[in-house]
Amino acid sequence: MIAAHKKVWSDEQMHYAYWLVYSAKRLVALMDDRAPLPEQFEVSIAERKQVQNYIRRVVRRWQNKKPRARLMRSFELDADMYSLVENGTTQYVKIMGLTAAKRIVVPLTGCSNFSGNVKVILDHKKQRIEVHTIGEIDEIVVLDDGNIVALDAGISEVFTGNDGTAYEPTFGKTIKKFSDRLNKTGKARNKLYALKKVSSKHKSHRIRKFNLGKQKLNGWKRKGKIQVEQNISQAIHLVVDEHHPATIVTERLDIRGKAKSNGMSRLVSYWMRGTLKERLEFLALVEGFHHKQVNPAYTSQMCPTCLFVHKNNRRGDIFQCLNCGHTDYADWIAANNLLARCHDNEITIFTPKSVLKNILQRRFSASLQNLGEHPKISVSGRTDAHSTVHQSETPLPNQTMGAVQECLCFMTF
Repeated sequence: MIAAHKKVWSDEQMHYAYWLVYSAKRLVALMDDRAPLPEQFEVSIAERKQVQNYIRRVVRRWQNKKPRARLMRSFELDADMYSLVENGTTQYVKIMGLTAAKRIVVPLTGCSNFSGNVKVILDHKKQRIEVHTIGEIDEIVVLDDGNIVALDAGISEVFTGNDGTAYEPTFGKTIKKFSDRLNKTGKARNKLYALKKVSSKHKSHRIRKFNLGKQKLNGWKRKGKIQVEQNISQAIHLVVDEHHPATIVTERLDIRGKAKSNGMSRLVSYWMRGTLKERLEFLALVEGFHHKQVNPAYTSQMCPTCLFVHKNNRRGDIFQCLNCGHTDYADWIAANNLLARCHDNEITIFTPKSVLKNILQRRFSASLQNLGEHPKISVSGRTDAHSTVHQSETPLPNQTMGAVQECLCFMTF
């Protein structure tokens, strides 16, 4: 590389070039725009610049040609590539390596009997490996006429059951903590990205190297995802242990929609409803219950007593019917309406919202005609006395009769 310039470079330049490439530390400093200066001999500034620029061009040219290997986090092994051995109370797995007739011995924290294909996952943060195997699940007979539990998925808690129980009530604080931190980090990184675009070449390189790395950010996201998944699994196990359900009814968990605010959108995106659906389907096989999804449209806006539907029935976490005054928690109302739709043959999971709205309006009109024949009974099982107490605790909003008549006309047109 340097010999080609013997005829155009001076002796001082040749000496300086060999001095730079002789030490790897000096070469790295040169590529990082921190070219070292020799103390044993002198070279003019113009001659130094000529040598430095040439060496940088050659190194960058060859950097794109050298092979690169990515740091992998996992690899798969078949049954012939590993073996299990025991020495006293400790179990070891011997994994085939690159050296012939020499396997890598890894101690295991527990004792298990697995075979077949396995997946080895490297946890660089905890400096350990995990061996994942595929196990067979024994078929469990599910009783169709057993207990049915309806769960409304929320944000402040993982679930609210049709009996009013809130599962993992601290879940909202967990996702809000990670959502706020993710939002704050994203805003700071966006400013750095904008600064990088308008900065000089060397400053842009420093910003990209020291301020826009993703290793720490990805590790923090992975930690938050694991914690959210743990809360979801704990909530499902609590439901199964308390009720031993034959069927768990939830809303359709793969629905995506636009939230009311950006903050709510961040919380919903971190909710990971796909994880919730996957855990419910898996535990349904393990614990032996059915998982049924129903159409969730208007479940938190429909009164279970008089069937009146209006968006103003719900105000935050409180539900208060504008027609009959029935008051309760909105998530509880939604869970009971989900339970009622479990056996509703007219409303399916794929019924469009416009068609479903017409069905609910027709049912409310029919209930008005039969108002004298059927008493007001809450789906949640509350007596009239309990309903009265809740109404006195949360009184009806100060509305005129005309506003109520307007709501009734809205439902019966």
